[in-house]
Amino acid sequence: MATNKKPDYLNLPFEVHFARMNTISYELMHKPGKPPKRIKDYKVIETREGRVFDVTFRCTDPSDGRLIYVMCGSLDEVIPNWLAMISDDDNLEIKWAQRSKFTIDKDGALSLVDSEDGDQDEYEDYEGGEHSTFDYVAQDFSPDYLIVDADGSRIKIDLEGYKLDANNKRLEKSKVVTYTKEQLGELDIAGRDDYSILLDVGSWFGRRRSGSSGLSDAAAQALAQNKGILSLDGLTSLSDAALQALAQHKGDLPSLDGLTSLSDAAAQALAQHKGGTLSLNGLTSLSEAVAKALAQHEGWLYLDGLTSLSDAAAQALAQHKGTLSLIGLTSLSDAAAQALAQHKGEALSLIGLTSLSDAAAKALAQHEGDLYLDKVESKVARYRA
Repeated sequence: MATNKKPDYLNLPFEVHFARMNTISYELMHKPGKPPKRIKDYKVIETREGRVFDVTFRCTDPSDGRLIYVMCGSLDEVIPNWLAMISDDDNLEIKWAQRSKFTIDKDGALSLVDSEDGDQDEYEDYEGGEHSTFDYVAQDFSPDYLIVDADGSRIKIDLEGYKLDANNKRLEKSKVVTYTKEQLGELDIAGRDDYSILLDVGSWFGRRRSGSSGLSDAAAQALAQNKGILSLDGLTSLSDAALQALAQHKGDLPSLDGLTSLSDAAAQALAQHKGGTLSLNGLTSLSEAVAKALAQHEGWLYLDGLTSLSDAAAQALAQHKGTLSLIGLTSLSDAAAQALAQHKGEALSLIGLTSLSDAAAKALAQHEGDLYLDKVESKVARYRA
């Protein structure tokens, strides 16, 4: 007689519910009706601390022991990036707010300037805009329950693994979810703290404001723990170590369109990132080695700054399995077109092409996936069966 196998709850999506917790946010402010055209021209930032009630977070990817991390009480500072808020945020109450000038320290973190008498009156009429960040803070609070197997049986448990009823009372004497000391000891999950937030804000706002072109390795390691999407377009150079650290970011990689060159080692590190998008639109040329490395990236690959592409680089990029965007190219050699025609990814975008030889058009007509063209679409269409 067949028996039902117990689900492996440690490796299934789960949810974390807090009855209440704190929040912190930062927003750049400007004079009424005069939003600066450049982020670097902002001078004032507003810090807001609040309290939110009945908030739920979801972990879709429970790898690396993330459920164990929550159950053992490690979720005691800033909510990490791998927990996504899924509940309604209408229950937010702002407890404290202050506007002040700010600077960016040597590691790229936000540093608030102590307000002087009269500053708050001076900034009272300032307006906010699109440039803000928001974080949930679990410090001094503990989840009141978890939902394991969130896409299936949805069992409610407490942090010790016991099944709960609708009133959060234990239903059984035996634990539903357990883990071993060995599993606990193998945990290698970096948390996020207050300084991580300051680095996040510094990267989002301050790097553009200070005009810095680089990022320290330590700051990159902290930013890799950022929740949500980062944009580091203002950075024109990053060390291999910094890029290797950023490659550990869970979710989409930071936009790196400011980079104008990439070493073989850096390309290999970025290619191993498991997120959905890798944007390197600042690159204007690509070596065969870098192309081979980037082709291993499994998500969307944006190389829209390329104005030329060697035949060897085209052959390498053709091995990419995701969506490939090369809209900066205005022409392709026959050999490069033949190579890209073999691209097996979801889509290939070449909408910047303005001219193609008959041989190149005939080759691209054989492309089997979604092919996006513009001015040369009709020419390629003539050769499609």
